[in-house]
Amino acid sequence: MSVDKISPAPKRILLVQLGDLGDVVLTTPTVHSLKHAFPDCELLILVRKPFGDILTNDPALQVILQIEKGKGSSMQKLRQSLRLMCALRQNHFSWAIDLRTGDRGALLTGLSGAALRMGRRSDERPFWHHTLFTTLLTDASPGDETIHPGADQSLRLLRALGINPAVSCPILYTDPSAVLRMQQLLKCHHVLDSPGFITLNPCSRWSYKEWPFSRWSTVIDWLWAQFSIPTVLVGTAAEHEVCGALSDSCSGHCISLAGKTTLPELSALLSLSQLHLGVDSAAPHMASALGIPCLTLHGPTDWRLWRLEKATQGVMHPDHKACIPCNRKGCQDSEISQCLEEFAADSAIAQIQSFLRTVPFFQARRV
Repeated sequence: MSVDKISPAPKRILLVQLGDLGDVVLTTPTVHSLKHAFPDCELLILVRKPFGDILTNDPALQVILQIEKGKGSSMQKLRQSLRLMCALRQNHFSWAIDLRTGDRGALLTGLSGAALRMGRRSDERPFWHHTLFTTLLTDASPGDETIHPGADQSLRLLRALGINPAVSCPILYTDPSAVLRMQQLLKCHHVLDSPGFITLNPCSRWSYKEWPFSRWSTVIDWLWAQFSIPTVLVGTAAEHEVCGALSDSCSGHCISLAGKTTLPELSALLSLSQLHLGVDSAAPHMASALGIPCLTLHGPTDWRLWRLEKATQGVMHPDHKACIPCNRKGCQDSEISQCLEEFAADSAIAQIQSFLRTVPFFQARRV
C-alpha cells in the first residue's frame, strides 16, 4: 500500500511518545515524514513533561501535549488519566499511533477514539494490552543503512502503514529568543572571547554509562592546550554539583551550565557550539539533530542501535575490550562498567584526534 492509496487521508493524527528526552528527539523523523505524506493533516504529539519544550519551534507540529507522572493515590491517578482520555477523545483523531510498548501509552492510544489505533506487539505486556489497538506491528525489517537506527524504531510503524519515510535523521529547531539568552550568558562567562567552544555532557541518567570524571578533566585540558577553545559542561539540575566540581578541577577554560538551562536553552546552547562530546545520553542526540559535530562515548550500550555514524557524527568506545557492546547495566548488571573504568584518557584523546580530522573548524585551529 502507498500513501496515495490511503483513503480517506487522515485529518488529525496523534503520536504518543512517553519515552525519555532522547526518545522524543529520535521521534522527529516520524513527525516530519507524516507531515510530508499528509501535508493537510493536523499533527499532535503527546509526550512527558517537560520534554515537549524542545519541539515548540517544530513547524510540522500543530499541537504539543505534555503530561506529568501521575501523583497521589491510585484513585487520583485514575481520575487524572480519565480526564486526559476525555480531552483526547474531543479531538476526534483519525489516527493514533503509540510509538512505545508501555501500558499508559497503550491506554491513551486505545481510548483516544481514533479509527486507526496502531501499536507494537510485545509478549511482555498484559493480555488486554493488544486489544486496545486496531493495528499491531508484529515484525518489521529495519531500514537501510542511510536511516538513523534510533529513529527507525518509530519509522518502522510508518512503513507498515505504507508510508515511505521522507526524513530519516532527527532534526530539531531552536527558539531564537533562547539563542539570544545563551549568547548573553556565554558572553558573561567570557566563552565568546574565543573563536568557538565545545559542549560536553559527562553525566547520564544511568551511572554504568559514565566515565571517570578525572579523565574528562584530562581531555578538557588537552582540548584547551591543543585548540585554545573553552568547554561548557551541560546537564540537569541533579548533575549541577558534580559538573561544577569537574569544571573546578580543570586547568583549561571550562565552565559548567548544568542545571542552569531550560530544554529550549540547552538546545540553543548546543546549536552554538563547534563540537559536542559526551557519554550516551540525550544531549548527543540533541546535538546531532541540530547538525553539530558530535562524538559520543559508549561502553556497554550498543551504539549500532542508536547512532548513525557518518563524517561528523562519531562513536568513541574502549577498543581494548572484546565484550562490548554487551547491553548489560554494567558488568553482570552491577551498575559498574569495567570497560569504561579501564578506558584510559590517552586512548580517548587518540580517538578524539582522529575524529577531529574530519571537522573543518578543528582542522584550521590546531596550535
